[in-house]
Amino acid sequence: MNLRHELEVRGFEIVRLKYENNRFVRMVVHDLQNPLGVILSFAEFLADDIDHSLSENQKDFVGRIQNSAEFISALLSDLADVSVMETGQATCNISTVNIHQVVSDCIKRRWLQASEKEIKIRFEFVETRINMPGDAERLGKVLDNLVSNAVKFSHQGGEVVVALRKESGNVRISVSDSGMGIAPENQKKIFVAFDKVSRKGTNGEKGTGLGLAISKRIVEEHKGKILVESEPGKGSSFIVLLPLE
Repeated sequence: MNLRHELEVRGFEIVRLKYENNRFVRMVVHDLQNPLGVILSFAEFLADDIDHSLSENQKDFVGRIQNSAEFISALLSDLADVSVMETGQATCNISTVNIHQVVSDCIKRRWLQASEKEIKIRFEFVETRINMPGDAERLGKVLDNLVSNAVKFSHQGGEVVVALRKESGNVRISVSDSGMGIAPENQKKIFVAFDKVSRKGTNGEKGTGLGLAISKRIVEEHKGKILVESEPGKGSSFIVLLPLE
């Protein structure tokens, strides 16, 4: 066996193992989602029905169960996305979307998370209809990741600013906070899957460490770019540029 043939055989084997690994991940995610959904549903039911018959410790236990289940659910969702990313398969179903509506819907979804830390989300825009080619669900995931992170790393009572405008043939979306900021040496690492920068939110919130890597992939599938501008102690701004056509 010559060297070239040996390299080809090993290359095929690596591809096969990668495919099998991703298939295994998707199977595990699928099998865990149903029982986790039951746990999350009962935790939400208990949280909604808490009354004075429960002690403060018992209420705290219910809250911890709910938070842990929500974290695992987010982790499974991110793992499923990463496994698809690793196969190189396109995941976006492109149609005409109103990006203003996508951003507005995201802010509504993140209202409760922000209100728990008394954080105001301010939405700055000029036009209420900006049509562009995109996958509304996948772009919504990008915005969810960015706004959720901005809230997570902002201080109690702070503000998150989401700005939307047209710029040189692109849609420009920025999500800015005045929170912890990101050290220069970590600003590239945060977009790499499984190369998690060890940071917790200002209230100790955990993250899966995969959201920004997934967001970068989705933005690139839309032929766009995602950038970060940050300084430790002075907050961060994540900027998404997406082509209008």
